[in-house]
Amino acid sequence: MRFAALRLAAIFGWTILPIGGFAPPAGAETSEFRADSMTVDACSVAPMEQLRFVVTAGLSHAFPIRENREGTTVSLAEPKVVTATCPNLKVDLALTLREEAPRGSPSGPIAGTVRLALTLSTTAAFASGPGKPPHSAAALADAALCVRRVDPVDLSLKGAPAWLTPAWLVGRLGTDLVGHACVDVTSLVYVFLQRGGTLTPAR
Repeated sequence: MRFAALRLAAIFGWTILPIGGFAPPAGAETSEFRADSMTVDACSVAPMEQLRFVVTAGLSHAFPIRENREGTTVSLAEPKVVTATCPNLKVDLALTLREEAPRGSPSGPIAGTVRLALTLSTTAAFASGPGKPPHSAAALADAALCVRRVDPVDLSLKGAPAWLTPAWLVGRLGTDLVGHACVDVTSLVYVFLQRGGTLTPAR
């Protein structure tokens, strides 16, 4: 599951960046295009308010995530950004976890809250050619804000199945989100560069 597919175009006029690479800008000659990418701290290119909005809107399209095991179906949904901090953009995320108990179970459905931390970064790609100084607004091809890491979670769920552990949740969410949950932020990076900003590789 990934929120690279969500369309924020209606809000900011953004386009969606396919996972797996950057395409040459429209009208560019293939012979003149060279993918020169740089990963930067998202906090360096946009205000926290904008970043938080982008992450919140994007994650709403990444869920629900469902798992069926041993006759029990568990869903993770309703993501809510509790806090977001800089530098090295980190998001404290709350998720609602619901379990559909096996048929005939005397305990009935179980519900609770999951808390986890996401680390995100921005990768920008540039085209080379006449009139396109390196790492400039004119050379910018695409930029994506992606989940890079999922840290351990807090699972507040009594009576959960034995397999439903924080370790399992980190593994499952890492598989679904890391490297797959990306949203196009080309417009944000373009404005930053156009206003004289300089990109610095993330540490």
